[in-house]
Amino acid sequence: MRERLERIVDFVTDPRVPHNMLATALRAHKFSKLRNASSSRSRLLVAMTFDVEREYGSTIPPVKRPTERLFLEHVDEYFQVGTIFIEGSLVGMNSDRLRSLQEEGFEIGLHGYQHELWGAAQWYLPDRPLSAKEKDSLVKTALDAFGKAGLDKPNAFRAPNLVIDDSTREILRRNGFTIDSSLPSHKGSLPIPILDHDSNGLVGIPVTADPVPDLKRRLVIPYLRYKVFNLKVLKELSREDISRSLNRIIAIQVERGFPRHIVINAHSWEFYEPTMAEFSYCSEGNFEFLHNLMEMLAENFGLEYVTMPMLARILLENKT
Repeated sequence: MRERLERIVDFVTDPRVPHNMLATALRAHKFSKLRNASSSRSRLLVAMTFDVEREYGSTIPPVKRPTERLFLEHVDEYFQVGTIFIEGSLVGMNSDRLRSLQEEGFEIGLHGYQHELWGAAQWYLPDRPLSAKEKDSLVKTALDAFGKAGLDKPNAFRAPNLVIDDSTREILRRNGFTIDSSLPSHKGSLPIPILDHDSNGLVGIPVTADPVPDLKRRLVIPYLRYKVFNLKVLKELSREDISRSLNRIIAIQVERGFPRHIVINAHSWEFYEPTMAEFSYCSEGNFEFLHNLMEMLAENFGLEYVTMPMLARILLENKT
């Protein structure tokens, strides 16, 4: 009964669905005219983050391809600094490679244990929410896996599907986490961190998203989609679209007194040929795509690559 009620509440309050479009449009309107007044070559902090998980996460039945292992073997050929959020259940079997990446400067964070739901039930997901007892047990099991693998204790957490609640944040805080990157960017979270007690003592840093959504249609039903800076959406946007969104994002950050920054999200399986047509954007060429995207941004900004803990420290120290 509780799960059913949570799904109803989530649907009623989701800003993307038709009955909330007017309210969402009014909210977006105040951001639509913002412009970034930064001088050319202003510093832009870039946090490249990768969710390392079994193929396609929790959206379809598991596919037995070791794309997470392939990704870990090759990621440092294209990126020298970044944060890897890995499922706790994958730590042990990839311990040697994770230690090597950590020694090279990558931050290793936690991405759930096996793509569970770490918050309330969502109307668009079939996943069952974890109980508080299950969450606490899985966090401890994951931390134990990090210890046995010879890895540093993780500071950063990102919930699968960006679904989290206060009980999860409290469990994370009690277990030594300092950063949460689970704010629901796909539902319009502003591209600014949460530094106060509303985040249960964690620094909340969302995957970057433009707060002005696009109108889309599925069959004849309209819906709104936020331009989240994840690999799938970025590949669909034109150079002009990305520049326009980034301009607006930076204007919001500067207005709120934060350093200019973006958090980009990709998944380990997105860098390999897909097994299903709906994931046709996936390919090994996506390594090169992200590289080219960074070169495009470097035309106008002085890029500084950071891990999530580095970004959290800079945001805390430079908030004006």
